[in-house]
Amino acid sequence: MSDKQSQNKDAIEEKPSREWAIGFLLAAGNFTFLSNGKELLPMFVAKLGAEKAWMLILAAKMIGLKNKVYIYGSKEKRRAQAVLMVRGVGPLKSKLIPSLFYTQFIHKHLPLMDWFENIEKNKKVPERYKIIPRLARSGFYKNRN
Repeated sequence: MSDKQSQNKDAIEEKPSREWAIGFLLAAGNFTFLSNGKELLPMFVAKLGAEKAWMLILAAKMIGLKNKVYIYGSKEKRRAQAVLMVRGVGPLKSKLIPSLFYTQFIHKHLPLMDWFENIEKNKKVPERYKIIPRLARSGFYKNRN
């Protein structure tokens, strides 16, 4: 690790904030779906170069996620990547989404609103995931933070 990388890491580790963690995850990730053939499973995926895996780990830990950050080795002409995947209904409903609603701008985050709409309307999404947009629309998450 270079001196500059070490200084940046030290600076973030000294005074990380919840807002930093949320903003970092939103910038590094996206809301998507995983198909297993029969169902579409909602998920959040954040990717970075493997050398910055510690940032994903720190941000996830700060909002209470216990999901593992996976490192995928490099292939020809590509660098290794660190990937955080949040797939389960519990971590999405109880950790990630409430943390996002902690910020005031999240109600304007269009990819999240589109993701909620797709969860509700797509018949391949399991019923257990449909609680997430219902809670968001009811104001449940806004009242928790």
